[in-house]
Amino acid sequence: MPQGYNQQGDGQQSQNYGQQGQNYGQQRGDYEEVRRDQPAQAEPELSLWGYFVQCITKKYFEFEGRARRKEFWGFYLFQLISLYIPYFLFLFNQESTTGLVFLGIYCLVALALIIPGLAVACRRLHDINRSFWYYLLCFVPIIGWIILLVFWCKDGTPGRNKYGEDPKGRASA
Repeated sequence: MPQGYNQQGDGQQSQNYGQQGQNYGQQRGDYEEVRRDQPAQAEPELSLWGYFVQCITKKYFEFEGRARRKEFWGFYLFQLISLYIPYFLFLFNQESTTGLVFLGIYCLVALALIIPGLAVACRRLHDINRSFWYYLLCFVPIIGWIILLVFWCKDGTPGRNKYGEDPKGRASA
């Protein structure tokens, strides 16, 4: 049967040209109109725990986009908590096999949080309109970490920058 025809129940063929591809671009979102005069919608604000969970689930491998300060510091707060609990339990149980179990848990948690830690640091640098290459400053003793700490504490660029929309939904100044 030729494309563009439908077989009807009475044996007649009716033509429906154009209906198959009529909304093709709109279905895929290719022709979605982007309005630059209106600010982007702000991402819903979560609790610090909510941002941590989001970073280790939905945004585990997401190095693109921007992360607000609350997301960055929420992730690192709960990363430290989740690393220090098994570490201190290991320190208090070094003589027993339980200590080795806690050391193993510590190592697994540390390995599991490397990628999302790098990803949220990358998105945080993007929020202040800096490339992730600035993260290499961590290899410069003392001064590099101080510079990164200042970058991570700065407020993000208002409005859209080359890395995406403002997660707070603010218009550019």
